[in-house]
Amino acid sequence: MVLVKSASGLTTIKPSSTAEDVDIAFTLTSITKGIFTGKTPTNTITDNLYSIGTDHSLKIKNLAMTKTGETSWGLEFVDNICTSFQYNYETPERLIIKAADKTLLFEKL
Repeated sequence: MVLVKSASGLTTIKPSSTAEDVDIAFTLTSITKGIFTGKTPTNTITDNLYSIGTDHSLKIKNLAMTKTGETSWGLEFVDNICTSFQYNYETPERLIIKAADKTLLFEKL
């Protein structure tokens, strides 16, 4: 994850004390559904179902993952991904996911 922006415009960047990033991968299994997996600085995100719509809508019902003490950086993702409702590619390398309270920005590795 590159950064997190709140509705008020406040931007949160990864703390320098956190070496690991949040990495996610979206894999389509049909035209409108797929599985996302990944990792946070301290946990593994296992297979989670998501669905998308033609209007760039995004729905993630649950977040299945290991539950070892999470970093504040990982919590930014964990606390917001299940409230996501829209995605968009700003560029082919930059994914924006809008959640209820924050906007998550990811850069493709």
